[in-house]
Amino acid sequence: HHIRQYGPTLLAFRSVFRLDDDWVWDSWIADDGELYHLFFLRAPRSLGDPGQRHTHATIGHAISSDLIDWTDLGLALAPDPRGWDDLSLWTGSVVRDTGRWLMFFTALNTARGHGVHDQRIGVAESDDLTTWTRVLDHPAVEPDSRWYKTLRDDPTASETWRDPFVFRDPDGD
Repeated sequence: HHIRQYGPTLLAFRSVFRLDDDWVWDSWIADDGELYHLFFLRAPRSLGDPGQRHTHATIGHAISSDLIDWTDLGLALAPDPRGWDDLSLWTGSVVRDTGRWLMFFTALNTARGHGVHDQRIGVAESDDLTTWTRVLDHPAVEPDSRWYKTLRDDPTASETWRDPFVFRDPDGD
């Protein structure tokens, strides 16, 4: 147990989610009413250099009933070697929409030769938060050059169009 005192609040942490063979970072959670589903970035420690993890990242999945003890379910989503998202996948968010779960995720590709500087947002769907299928064969969202500097405007720039946080519009639009 790790105990920390924050003002009048005492917090106890029994465990931290960690994988022996993979680095784990950037996470987001979906609550299906019975289990908490942790989605996170993972890359093999066998790469040696932690800086290499960014071009080898996939989205992992673990579950818990109490947010303390976790069961690793392996990969939730990996790059598509033949797709627009063939290099690595980065941070996202999961929402429930009309009975299906949607995962919006950051993706990097090799096609245009910009590596980690060429980021787009994709979307996948699931009925059970475990099996994911890409909805589109292209990015769902990408920067609009009317409002953002893009790689087309400046090939030395970075299109850091990433880390979507998605939620339903309360007005239903």
